[in-house]
Amino acid sequence: MRDLREQIGRGQAAVVAGAGVTVAASGSARLAGWLGLLESALVWCEENVPGLSEAWPDLVRGLLDIGDVSSLLSAAELLTEKLGGREGGEYRRWLRQTVGSLPLVDQSVPEAILGLCVPVATTNYDRLIEGSSGWGSVTWRDGAGIQRVLRGDEGPVVHLHGFCDEPQSVVLWVCSYQQVLGAGAAKALQRAMASMRSLVFVGVGDGANDPNFGALRQWLARTFPGTEYRHFRLCLESKVKAQAAKHGRDERIVPIAYGREYGELAGFLRSLASTGAAGTGMLEVDVKAPPGASWLLARAVTLGRDAQLAELPANLLAEPPRRRWFWDRRGSARRTWRWRRCTIRRCRPATVADASGCAAKRRPDRRW
Repeated sequence: MRDLREQIGRGQAAVVAGAGVTVAASGSARLAGWLGLLESALVWCEENVPGLSEAWPDLVRGLLDIGDVSSLLSAAELLTEKLGGREGGEYRRWLRQTVGSLPLVDQSVPEAILGLCVPVATTNYDRLIEGSSGWGSVTWRDGAGIQRVLRGDEGPVVHLHGFCDEPQSVVLWVCSYQQVLGAGAAKALQRAMASMRSLVFVGVGDGANDPNFGALRQWLARTFPGTEYRHFRLCLESKVKAQAAKHGRDERIVPIAYGREYGELAGFLRSLASTGAAGTGMLEVDVKAPPGASWLLARAVTLGRDAQLAELPANLLAEPPRRRWFWDRRGSARRTWRWRRCTIRRCRPATVADASGCAAKRRPDRRW
């Protein structure tokens, strides 16, 4: 737990948000999960795609009932084909009216994630995280965009498995996963993020076993078996032992319990954000800031001049300096800038109060 707080506080972490984040943000909508999304695709095909055989829906339902990753990938392949492929209009409309229309019911978890002030990536296709902040989106197909995020130049949410507004980027079945694994820029940047930062998996369930993350985990175990740095997977207290058994020792993925119930996730994330900022002197910025501004500013760490930094907000919010009158040596009323208190030297009146009195008795030159 202490290591997790330190990595977040130093800005050396990156969040990977899974389907559990969408479930929490959408109020447990059925479409938030992968299984529910595939079931909606099956219903859509039955209602809108002509020429389906009588046995085809039963075949797909059988695969969905099995429920393991390989069966779901096979069902997704059949559904994508019937919807016309990722370039088809029916596929695009199905995405827009299902996962693209998920409501943002509870934004506490997305806001808490953005409040950690670290880069955010997600395996979800929806825009719920962006909807709570106004941030932009970048997909795995935009290697240059992901590079800007990792370098700290921009702050959009990285969609590792595609985005609903970009149907060709959505990773739903085996061939699409192969495209991600074969994309040199996407694979290199995912490995760079896992190498240079501690990944914090939030709301990631069986998605950690999909072909993309499975390959990344194998690469980590093979490439950095003796690394000192850890990755973290947040889960319920009752699932810590089960999650620990799923990860090999060389993967360096440590389960961390955030509470006994799912509703405790947002509070746990907020505690990480507050502790990290207080422990490192990082500037806390509202998550409603312009895209990229919040976590880019928050990563700034300064050493020394703590007293001056503490006074800075009060000075910036103070009233602006006022013009004051004083009596100069030449016997004329002149106006000058004074900050907070007027210290007058070489003036005829002995005190500041006398100077104010003299200025009040004599009418100033309005043309000055």
